[in-house]
Amino acid sequence: SFVMNPAARGRTHTARHLAVGLAGYCAFINLYSPQSILPLLSAQFNASAAEVSMIITVSTLAVALTAPFTGAVADVLGRKRVIVAAMFILIIPTLMVGLSTSLSAVIFWRAVQGLVLPPLFAVTVAYIGDEWPAPQRPFHRCEESGTGARHPLPLLRRRGGRRDVARRGGSP
Repeated sequence: SFVMNPAARGRTHTARHLAVGLAGYCAFINLYSPQSILPLLSAQFNASAAEVSMIITVSTLAVALTAPFTGAVADVLGRKRVIVAAMFILIIPTLMVGLSTSLSAVIFWRAVQGLVLPPLFAVTVAYIGDEWPAPQRPFHRCEESGTGARHPLPLLRRRGGRRDVARRGGSP
């Protein structure tokens, strides 16, 4: 049987954490980042707030339409393969959003982004469930979604769990 030395195990552990964090970052930065520049886009394209908000709406709708099917695709093709492929495919619509010269083009490419995003976060959550022991899963899901810095679960894990938080008056 193959036994990994401790140094190699540490590198693998770090690489897995980095990969999970990167998958979450790629998914959520693409999905939510345009919200902060909607007023600028409204001015750029001389469009109303309702028209510009379609940038967020179409990507969210596309995510909702695609997400239920990503698990089946990942089961057939393999989770790692689907996550990596989605990351590379996501480059195309992301670049095209940046190069678009009309609001309708931006909306179209945002819809394409929304179709590609569910394999990143939905399949990554399933991957976490397969790869990490149960006590570590909440921490890694926070890491994947990018909430590790502000989410209390990593703090709970380091400070002794929920009972320790309750003893100190409920603040992590």
